[in-house]
Amino acid sequence: MLTVTRIFESSKSIGSQSIRGKINQPIQGMQLMISKQLRKLKNRYAQSVLKEIPGKPGEYLIDIITILSSATQPQTQKMIAELLELDKSRIAVIIDALNTKGYTYTSLNPADRREHFVFLTKKGQAMQPLVQAAIDKVNETLYKGMTTDQILQFEGLLVRLNNNLV
Repeated sequence: MLTVTRIFESSKSIGSQSIRGKINQPIQGMQLMISKQLRKLKNRYAQSVLKEIPGKPGEYLIDIITILSSATQPQTQKMIAELLELDKSRIAVIIDALNTKGYTYTSLNPADRREHFVFLTKKGQAMQPLVQAAIDKVNETLYKGMTTDQILQFEGLLVRLNNNLV
């Protein structure tokens, strides 16, 4: 785990300005460390959830099951691409693979034949409780030793950081 001292020493060693008294100024190299830590957290979280699900269904299946099972209206490939922040062509490939494996199916939007709605099959629906149980278990481990206020603050900070970059 990085400590404040190690972060400070790292920033000095790459030629950055001293952080004392200059908290609001960007520090060269800190951005890399933040993105690296966020990537590591995202990857470890996703892998931890995947380990809890029989058959190792794949990260995008988990995301798509979560999106489709919680949606109140039919979701298009474009909507899913936007939610996952992936290219529409990448989502088309992922959805095609999930269709082939029997987790999802698509149908044309009768109002706009350029759009495809994505739905869960019975097999995909059967995965939803497993996915939710895996997420709940990993969240319990992730938040071990944290108070509810700390969890809410952490999640709020993640949202705020993301919104600051929009």
